Amino acid sequence: MDRDRKNYLAHSLEGGLFMGGMSFIAADTVLTVMAKQLNAPNWVISLLPSSMFIGLIMAPIISASFVERSKHMKRIAMITGVPQRLVFLIAGLVIIFLGKEHPDYALLALALAPMLSGFMGGIGHGAWTQLVARTVPANRRSSLTATRNLIGAGIAILAGFVIKWLLDKYDGMLGFGLLHLIAFAFLALSYLFFTQVEENVVEPPKAKKKLTLSQYCVELFEILRQDRNFRNFAIMRLMGPMSVFVIPYVAIHAIDVLDVSEGFVGDALVAATVGQFVGNAFAGVLGDRVGGKALLVISRLLFLCSFVIAAFAESYMAFMAYFLVASMTRNVNMIGNVTLMLEIAPDHRRPTYGALAGLLNGPSMIIFSLIGAFFWTKYDSMQLQALIAFVGMLVSLYFIARVHEPRRDMPAV
Repeated sequence: MDRDRKNYLAHSLEGGLFMGGMSFIAADTVLTVMAKQLNAPNWVISLLPSSMFIGLIMAPIISASFVERSKHMKRIAMITGVPQRLVFLIAGLVIIFLGKEHPDYALLALALAPMLSGFMGGIGHGAWTQLVARTVPANRRSSLTATRNLIGAGIAILAGFVIKWLLDKYDGMLGFGLLHLIAFAFLALSYLFFTQVEENVVEPPKAKKKLTLSQYCVELFEILRQDRNFRNFAIMRLMGPMSVFVIPYVAIHAIDVLDVSEGFVGDALVAATVGQFVGNAFAGVLGDRVGGKALLVISRLLFLCSFVIAAFAESYMAFMAYFLVASMTRNVNMIGNVTLMLEIAPDHRRPTYGALAGLLNGPSMIIFSLIGAFFWTKYDSMQLQALIAFVGMLVSLYFIARVHEPRRDMPAV
């Protein structure tokens, strides 16, 4: 097997097993329901679905300059990948052995594990993106992301039935703790496959030197000022998290409306997994052909549809339709973001460009989550949440429409 195929396979299995493992503790279903059971305040519930992602996109700014001066990307990603996974083992043990008598400890473990995992993954994220860009050809990157997601989706189908069985069989914290341990087992296996990636080492630019904090901040501002295409991309991402007005509350809302048990989240995960298959199969093929911009436009249109469904769903099938469409949308959006981010930045500046996009995206995600929690607590209205998210996503759609697709400037392969 040649190097490109081996790397494609290793990246696919590493990512698929990681995402599949995380489906056992799906943040927008399992964790929000567990948090509700632990009487978590709404602002905590609101942040849970995005807490891992917040860490993942905000932490790269800490290491971006160092990554750009380094030549061994795999080594950096492997070091940060250990604590990124280990936190879920610790969280599972805390929930199992301390959760019943000390529910506050269980809630703390539940909330901190994805955030710390995202933070450690974010420290190494710039190195990981460089590693992917240098080991996977541009016209295979969308399908790589899709393949990773599809493997994860296959595991998620199993996870849906396991979640339903465990939570129906074991009341309280034991079931949730066991789900964390299962997730960790998959994450550990994913790490083993990551070790098989063969890195193409590229020497950093010799002129690149360490900048002071003030110099680096000026450099970030100059990138935004001078690169209009990236500026539009960054604003699009800035408004993208408006979906957090809806996503954290749909499973809880559905359980209340339908008057069903917490095991409902297993059904929701199965429906979401179907959407994951559809979204990845579609986005993987289209993204390889035309690039990430088209996927981001389509995902925003699908987000708008999902908000309408969430606002008016009153039956079991309507809620299943929401979870299917929302999952399909998130996967199309993810593939579009990864593909466009890898191509919109100059090669040696990719860590800084990615870190800057995350630095802008992270605070907006936190702010929108807290505002969404305020409105949900005060008005308890899914229609209002969906309306606000709808308006914000229209703004995001406007700015992605203004982005020039970098794939058009690439030589034909």
